[in-house]
Amino acid sequence: MTAVPVGPPPRLALWLSRPPGPRRAAETVALARAARREGAEMVVLAPAGEGDRELAVAHVARVATPPRDTALAGRLAARRVLRRLERQGGLPRLVHTTDLRLALTTAGAVRRRRIPRVVELAAGDLDTLVLRRRRLARVLADAAALLVPSHYARAVVAQQLGGELAERAMVLPPPVDLERFDPACVTGSRMAGFAERWNLPPEGRIVMLAGPLAPGQGHRRVFEAVARTGLDDVLLVLPGDGAAAGYARELERDLAASGLGGRVRFVDLREDRPAALALADLVVWMPETAPLAAPALAEAQAMGKPVVTLARGALEEVVEPAETGWLLADGSVEELAAVLRRALALDHAQRSRLAERARRHAAQKFGLERRIRRQLALYARVLGYR
Repeated sequence: MTAVPVGPPPRLALWLSRPPGPRRAAETVALARAARREGAEMVVLAPAGEGDRELAVAHVARVATPPRDTALAGRLAARRVLRRLERQGGLPRLVHTTDLRLALTTAGAVRRRRIPRVVELAAGDLDTLVLRRRRLARVLADAAALLVPSHYARAVVAQQLGGELAERAMVLPPPVDLERFDPACVTGSRMAGFAERWNLPPEGRIVMLAGPLAPGQGHRRVFEAVARTGLDDVLLVLPGDGAAAGYARELERDLAASGLGGRVRFVDLREDRPAALALADLVVWMPETAPLAAPALAEAQAMGKPVVTLARGALEEVVEPAETGWLLADGSVEELAAVLRRALALDHAQRSRLAERARRHAAQKFGLERRIRRQLALYARVLGYR
């Protein structure tokens, strides 16, 4: 935001569709502080959430918005939010919406106020992009900028919405807070406390599954591959937070049938994701559908952990093959089992070298500071300051 004209600081609005959790709050605080140093004010529009206290402590202005609702209710709420914002310090010079559903419901209200819009395509926006492509094409036609989380996401935009819009898209991967995801900051007592709370034994090797606990994430394939390795000291850790209804029970039945039932833990990673990653020996994600982004794998590499995933979609943009992990060609059970045996057989020196490469790769490609610099530069260009 350099070369800002003399006068009141330009107001920028970051519009979130979900309550800010700890990770989003930390990222938002860092962005707001950087904007402040550049002479701008950041205001956050979001439903109430557990990250509100962190925003308040950092003196980041926030205007409450209603939780997700129907499209009509969302459009009416957007008008009310902008009126409230106008009364509480003035309308923003720019609005940045953080997912496509929010872009759809807020576009009309923001457009009427003639405020430039930056629209971000989020990691989970694939269904919205495919199912609502005609309306999105109209809504995004006059957006000042489109942010996409990967080159693969930009290719999907070109396929669904046309090459002209894809050419305007800026690739900006989801960031990793390198201070939070830093192996040096996760103490032994912190790891031991997490392990004790979730009944993770000190002996054996831990394989963490990175995807959400929902169908289509390759859980059963990983279970079968682990069983085929013949390694009886492998413990599987699955993210139990946000599980799809009934899905955990289905998996438990499958695990009991495969003989792996006692070797699986469903863990709430929101409690301390860095500590959980520090305990892991390997992080695996085998989704059936190519994702638009893979922030969980970037976090794992920031913690120095090797990752195993598929050579498809955004996944192959996150991992450096043979340097920070393994990209599987077809993801068959046989191929996965062979890679699991190889990855879990790394000695201490090999793991140390891989951890150093993984940490460096995450810092260079996904560091939060890098993302913030590029984001503020984009804002400046939209507002005509550069």
